[in-house]
Amino acid sequence: MKTIYKISLMAIVLLSSISVARAQENTLAYGIEAGANLSTFGGDDANDLDARLGWRAALHLDYNISNNFYTQIGINFLSKGANGKYSKIITRNDLEQAGFSVDQYSDLISGNKNGRFEINTNMIYFQMPIHAGYRLKLGEGVNAGVFAGPYFAYGVGGKTTTKLTTKQATIPGYPTQDQTIESKIDTFDDNNYKDFDMGISAGVNGEYNSFVLSLGYEYGLTNISDKKDINLKNRNAYCKIGYKF
Repeated sequence: MKTIYKISLMAIVLLSSISVARAQENTLAYGIEAGANLSTFGGDDANDLDARLGWRAALHLDYNISNNFYTQIGINFLSKGANGKYSKIITRNDLEQAGFSVDQYSDLISGNKNGRFEINTNMIYFQMPIHAGYRLKLGEGVNAGVFAGPYFAYGVGGKTTTKLTTKQATIPGYPTQDQTIESKIDTFDDNNYKDFDMGISAGVNGEYNSFVLSLGYEYGLTNISDKKDINLKNRNAYCKIGYKF
């Protein structure tokens, strides 16, 4: 609750600053953004993972240090995560971590049974980037630039869905058939993923009058896995379009 309070307070401060921007148009500017993410995990245990398509929306405040240099702070609401597929011998720990009832599916952990796991991890964050940027004027109302800086994020929602497929003999003497079971748990549950993340982000942008198109990459520095001896970090490429007031 304290973290949610802090994030809400940051949003209030940002929105309050927007009113100041109107009185200092040559120094401050504010804007809105929306776009798409393509995220996955890095780290020592990021194996057999596919990228996941997500979304992002944001408010930001720019402080123009000079005609070329500026700083930017924002409040982002976005989704990250990853998809994974792998096959292995099913263990009791596999069932417990995925949210399956061990009592209900005890037959899956007897006899070294092999299973195919499909995992979809959706992570919803409030994120605060703090960027320094440089813009170069190319023409009347046309600029190009670069930006970089740290980000801090707090997970507020999302689900982790696990599908487990095994070969089951429905009738003795007949060929086996695929049987799939599914579970959903909260992404930021204990022993799943940590709710805090931080890292660095960088990108390039182009401006045409009040419109801004940006391409960027976020490189997570913290281990977001809450499971023992597992190391995973956020990796995210994004494209967004914005409008500055």
